[in-house]
Amino acid sequence: MVAGGIARETPHMISAAMKGSARLAYEFSDVVSTASNLLPSTSLLLQRKNKEIIKATLGFWKVLVAKSQTERLQLHLESMVESLLKLQDATKTHFKAKVKFLLEMLVRKCGLDAVKAVMPEKHMKLLTNIRK
Repeated sequence: MVAGGIARETPHMISAAMKGSARLAYEFSDVVSTASNLLPSTSLLLQRKNKEIIKATLGFWKVLVAKSQTERLQLHLESMVESLLKLQDATKTHFKAKVKFLLEMLVRKCGLDAVKAVMPEKHMKLLTNIRK
């Protein structure tokens, strides 16, 4: 029922559905395996122009990265890193700190080598900065 809110038209409803999904994934850790199936569709939400939707989606991803097992994250690692880096290029400074924090979480969870393997060459400076 909560996932149905993601398909709504208004940014407020989409954001509320994402925040609700994040809360459910946080409270009920057994739901995280089901919620990780939403990752490909939520990466499309990061391409929206609305800051409210982007903020809620980043919060959802933060919960999934924190609560998911490494094996599940490895499956979606390339698409997650690609979406985060596109978001960082598109926005000025509003979400850069959140994107960097999510990348740090991915490095801690999946390992530096795994993230480095899917990171484009032009963004290696960011990964070097995270490693410090």
